[in-house]
Amino acid sequence: LDTLNRKLAESDRGATEDPNSYVLVEQSLRALCCFCMKNPDTARKVGALHGVDSIIQVLRQRVTIGKHAEAEACITIRFLMFDEENRAQFGESGGISILCDVLRQHLRVLSNCEDMDFMQSQLHILNCLLALSNAMFANAENKSLAFGIDAVEIVSSVIQEFRSSEQVIEVSVRCLRNLGDALRMHAAAENSVRHQLDTFLNAQMMALKAFPDCRNIVEHSLIALGLLAEDYARDMHRFQVEPVIEVVRMHFMEDPAIRTLADQVLDLVHKRKGSLKSTARSARSELKAPPIPPSSKEKEKEKDKKLNRRNSDQTLVDQANSPSGSSGIGVGLVPRNATFSSADSYMEPLNRDNKEGSDMNR
Repeated sequence: LDTLNRKLAESDRGATEDPNSYVLVEQSLRALCCFCMKNPDTARKVGALHGVDSIIQVLRQRVTIGKHAEAEACITIRFLMFDEENRAQFGESGGISILCDVLRQHLRVLSNCEDMDFMQSQLHILNCLLALSNAMFANAENKSLAFGIDAVEIVSSVIQEFRSSEQVIEVSVRCLRNLGDALRMHAAAENSVRHQLDTFLNAQMMALKAFPDCRNIVEHSLIALGLLAEDYARDMHRFQVEPVIEVVRMHFMEDPAIRTLADQVLDLVHKRKGSLKSTARSARSELKAPPIPPSSKEKEKEKDKKLNRRNSDQTLVDQANSPSGSSGIGVGLVPRNATFSSADSYMEPLNRDNKEGSDMNR
C-alpha cells in the first residue's frame, strides 16, 4: 500500500513521465489482490489501512496510469468487496460512480475497436462488472447509488453488445439481479422509474433468449424477475415474459430448483397482472412451496419438498463469506423455497486468466 500510494502521489503531482514507472502500481495491486483472494481477513485489513480509497484513486487516474492498472484495480476491488465494511466504504468514497464511468468509457469505444482491442475491452468490462456486482451485495445504499446513475442502462448496453458471450451475460444478469432489488425499492415512484424498468425487462429478455439453457443465467434472471413480479406484473406481461419463461422451463424439466423458480414467477405474474396491488400483497406467503403437481407426480413432489427442506437453511451471506471452498459456494443462490425477499448475487473468486473451467463457472 505504501508503494501504491507513493506512485499515485507522484502521478497526481505530474512528477513522473515514464510509463514504465506505473508497473509498480500494477504489481502492487496484483499482490494485494492475491492476498485478498487467498484470505478474506486480509481484505478487511487492507480496508482498515485505507486501501479501498487508494484503489479508487487508481481508477480516478486511469487515463494517466493506463488500462493494465485499471484492470488490476477492478479485479482487486472485486475481492475487497467480500468484506461488509469495505463495501460501505467503497460506496461512500464514490467507487460505484467510478465503476460506472469505467464501463461507459469502454462501451463508447467498442464500435471502433479492432478484434484484439475488442477482446481487451470485453475483459475490462467483465472485471468491472464483477467488481460492481460484489459492491452492491447486501448493501442497499450502493444499490441505490448504482440505480441512480443509470447502472441499469449501462448493464443493458453490455448485454446488447456482448449477447453472444455467455460469460459476460452471466455476470451482467448478476448485476441486474442486485439492481432489481433497487428497482423494487423505488416501486412507489413508479412513473420516475418507468424507463429503467423497461430497460431492465428488455435486458432480462435478451439474456434469457440468448441463453435459455445456461443454468446460472436462467437462475439469476428468474430471481430478479420474481422480485419485480409483485409490483410490475403488467409490465412483465407487456414484455411477453411468460412465453420466454415457458421456453426456459422446457430446458430444465429435469431440474426441480429451476422449474420451481420458473413456476413461482409465472404464478406471480398471472395472479397480479389483472389485480390491484393492495389485494396481491399476501401472495408471497402462498409461494413458500412449489405449485402442487398433478396426482400422477406425487413422488416428484415429495422429492422436491425434501430438496427444499435440505437447502432452506443455506443463507446467501454464509456462502458469500466463504470465498474459497466447495464448488457450491458463491453462486448467489437463495433457498430453494425462496419468496424472492433476498436476492443479492455474489461472485466467488475468479481465476485470473478467465479461462473456461475456472471458478467463474461454478
